[in-house]
Amino acid sequence: MDRARFRDEGTARVAERRLRQWEIHTSQGPAPAAEESPLVHPYIAVSRSVGSGGRTVADLLSQRLGWDVYDKEIVDHMAADDGVRRRLYHLMDERRDNWLDAILRPISLGPGALRNDYFRRLRLAIATIASQSNAIFLGRGAGLLLPADRGIHVRLIADREKRIIAYAARQDLDPQKAAAEVDRIDREREQFLTGHFGSVPDEAGRYDLVLNMTGFSATQAADVIETLLRQRLSLEETVEETPIAPPGE
Repeated sequence: MDRARFRDEGTARVAERRLRQWEIHTSQGPAPAAEESPLVHPYIAVSRSVGSGGRTVADLLSQRLGWDVYDKEIVDHMAADDGVRRRLYHLMDERRDNWLDAILRPISLGPGALRNDYFRRLRLAIATIASQSNAIFLGRGAGLLLPADRGIHVRLIADREKRIIAYAARQDLDPQKAAAEVDRIDREREQFLTGHFGSVPDEAGRYDLVLNMTGFSATQAADVIETLLRQRLSLEETVEETPIAPPGE
């Protein structure tokens, strides 16, 4: 319980710091013209099977590019907290009324997705993040929501045995418990994508790149993803739009 509470408090601090940065940036800049479409900054969306090394790859890319990582905990916190949600709306209130639909790509959603309050909040959080800064999204279907021409959508997979070993080492579990957890998390992620997007994680056509991490190190995977990003988006664009964090952040 203490470990979970510590993680939750850390997530809240990270979310608060990033919100403050956006609010300061917004207050110092001119309001966008009403007729302008909202800007979607360059992004990387990483979908991964549990234990495939997605977090390590995302962190390597973050170090190289200077982009923040938005994982399930941070995005869910932004989507669930009423105070954060009001601040997200406030950040976007100068934009035209249909800014959310203008940012997000038209997709075929799963049954009842738009009637789901959490999913509406999730869309708001992801759209606001993408409109404020370059970002690396780890999960939560961001690559299915954001415009394909503004970023890359990557899927990381690995052999089940390798994933179980990696998960057991990371969580300090015996192999049998780790295997059960890997299977449970895989099911939950598939249910999330199926229920909200009408998609399953292993639909290869949904991604720009699928990497089998059984044969790649995290560094090699980051190399491949960074190369693809630089080919799709100019280096100058990705660098100049990266926000500069205050010292010590």
